[in-house]
Amino acid sequence: MGELRLKLVDLGSELLNGHDAWYFLQPREEARVAKPALGALRLNIWYYRDHVFSSHKYNQLRNVLLDSPAVNPITSSAAYILGECVSNKVDAAQPLVRVFFQANKIVPLINKLADNEISKVQDAITLFRGTSLVSKCMDEFMKIAGLHYLHDTLKPILDEIFTERKPCEIDPLKLKDIEQLDGNIANLKRYVQKIFNAIVNSALVCPNVMCQVFCGLKQAAVRHFPDSKEVRYLVVSGFIFLRFFAPALMGPKQFELTTEAPDAQTARTLVLISKTIQSIGNVVGARKSQHPYKERYMMEIHREFMDSSNIEAVRNYLDVISSASRQHAKGIETPIVLKEGFMIKRARGMKKFGLKNFKKRFFCLTNESFTYAKKKGEYKY
Repeated sequence: MGELRLKLVDLGSELLNGHDAWYFLQPREEARVAKPALGALRLNIWYYRDHVFSSHKYNQLRNVLLDSPAVNPITSSAAYILGECVSNKVDAAQPLVRVFFQANKIVPLINKLADNEISKVQDAITLFRGTSLVSKCMDEFMKIAGLHYLHDTLKPILDEIFTERKPCEIDPLKLKDIEQLDGNIANLKRYVQKIFNAIVNSALVCPNVMCQVFCGLKQAAVRHFPDSKEVRYLVVSGFIFLRFFAPALMGPKQFELTTEAPDAQTARTLVLISKTIQSIGNVVGARKSQHPYKERYMMEIHREFMDSSNIEAVRNYLDVISSASRQHAKGIETPIVLKEGFMIKRARGMKKFGLKNFKKRFFCLTNESFTYAKKKGEYKY
């Protein structure tokens, strides 16, 4: 196609503040032959260069951050200020969760941040619905601590959905043949029922560290909203259903629940299942005057699953996972993956410097070890 040679050294200090410019893509030197124009193409490219020092170089910064839960008010802590310094809260949440998780201080951090946010809310129904630092920390925390729990709970049923590829479209406006509606409703009900049963029956295997965080969230919410009977369920379901199970069902590839991208029909099935599971999570903490559905075609599905027995099952599940003193709790037995990807490794014992001495390897950094192999999955975490 062409090439562009840009000397980063010439940009100097401009790289530190961000360099934004358009460059013309020129034909390669060996291919400067007149050819018919095929159109134009614009590429948006980011270049990052990270400098990583030895671990002891970060000791002072690490200690300042780890002292954040003990700072009163929490808004004066280094962790909170870091979240205020970035435009995207995810940029602060991701490293903070990993640092505090590794130091076994993630629970007090989230509890202090959550207590501060809850104290500013007037209506309990709006708890953690924004893009605050604590919300993003919870998203990142659940993805790290609960990944194996998520796989154990959802993956067998998702594998079945991807294998069977049964139609589940229940919107009459999207159906070519309305006679398929009854069969599609039956397919969707069967899948939702399996997902629902898997979730509510998995309370005792929810990672203990997640239960500790949910317990802290519930206690803070009840303390600030003592007159609300639903807040104890609302604050937990808002994370475990709306920001954990529902997104994983909607985009299973992002949570490593599948390696293949779903086709259009399967993707639509996952959307409908995710909508239903999200609504079930909403209804346990919703006011009676609120409707759990927005689309009329979802009415029959909601009637099927919004009965008193299912609501009670969800509340029992939420009670168990938000109880720090529960018995038979399963801790995190599998190492937590902090970072993985490709790296360039230099061969051992090779004194000469050359391209042959460097190999591309897939690495995995957990809270217990650092391993690498030629391909992902060739080693056990």
